[in-house]
Amino acid sequence: PGDLRHTVPGAHAMDLGGRGDLGDLHAVYGAVRRPQRVDPGAADVVQALGSDLFDFVLAVVPAPIRRVYAVAGNLFGASVQRDTVTIIVRFWQDTIATLELSHCLPAGIPAPEQGEVEIELTGSMDALRIEPWRSAVQVYSGGRVDLRPWVADPVGSMLEELWDTHQGTPARADYLAQQH
Repeated sequence: PGDLRHTVPGAHAMDLGGRGDLGDLHAVYGAVRRPQRVDPGAADVVQALGSDLFDFVLAVVPAPIRRVYAVAGNLFGASVQRDTVTIIVRFWQDTIATLELSHCLPAGIPAPEQGEVEIELTGSMDALRIEPWRSAVQVYSGGRVDLRPWVADPVGSMLEELWDTHQGTPARADYLAQQH
């Protein structure tokens, strides 16, 4: 465990939460989705998918756990073991974490080894959503989907412009000219 919090987005999320930039942390949502599996000897869904997400959540929420509720089942039928679990954790300072772990993606779909991971932190002043293993932006245009690396222009400058706008900085008049 620990890989999630050491990704660039994970470390950034932990830094923002730790500095209080999000305000009081009200909610954490985390999901890990991997392809369905048929191996009856495979590890339980909590063991296979949970440790890294649990590590991240316990590191970002600086309070003891008050109560845990979990429900699990075999929702996709490809295995004899449970393939999905949803966990709700209430912490002493009233942050609520909702965690979903599931082997739910179609078996033939290409997926990262870590699975599709998304995390949302909701505070009293701001919210943050990360997909720590995503290395490209999906661009939907003309009925097709293209993947563009995060570091490729104009994606990098587009994200800088969005961040500046979010921070209240006036839009640069030469922004479009820079893209051509």
